[in-house]
Amino acid sequence: MFYIYPAVFDKEDDYYNVCFPDLPGCLTYGCGQEQALLLAEDALATWIGLGEQNISTNLPAPSDIVSLPAPVNGFVSLVHAQFHLPAEVGLEVEDEDAA
Repeated sequence: MFYIYPAVFDKEDDYYNVCFPDLPGCLTYGCGQEQALLLAEDALATWIGLGEQNISTNLPAPSDIVSLPAPVNGFVSLVHAQFHLPAEVGLEVEDEDAA
């Protein structure tokens, strides 16, 4: 599945701190915009991957990007991540009760 969430990029010296307002604890940072954007994609995919078993019904709805204020030294951007559940990539999920 493909996920898109807004992220807030706040510049501090040579780094950008990144947070996803809709996803508690989903944070990262990078040296420069390019690295911050790449690590934001990774943070989003990791956060989704560590989420509930049935992530499609438990993920919060993404905020409207225009409703999020941009920091004085930063910007707000949409970040995407692709995440495959085991069934989506052809892997069988073990039944814990079958053991």
